[in-house]
Amino acid sequence: MSARRVNGGWITFPFITGTVALVALAGNGWTANLMVYLIEEFNMKSIAAAQIWTAFSGSSSLLPILGAIVADSYAGCFTVIAASTLISLLARQSLHRHLKLLTS
Repeated sequence: MSARRVNGGWITFPFITGTVALVALAGNGWTANLMVYLIEEFNMKSIAAAQIWTAFSGSSSLLPILGAIVADSYAGCFTVIAASTLISLLARQSLHRHLKLLTS
């Protein structure tokens, strides 16, 4: 008998679950304070801050569906998780820089 290496399954389950849980925790913590931050630090009106929060929250909710389709169809799960994390970090930095330019 030859020893076969088994990939995936329950072995990778804790790593994927842990990654998703920590990303969700970080995202929810960040968006929970976004409205207050926009109003206090950037002196935005409530309406403008609510529009930015809604756009960010909506795109954050829909992008995992797109990521799941890409992961299942074209790339592997870990590749998509790494790329999504990088895109999320870059988008948040870009938003922060853009808002600083608006208020300067």
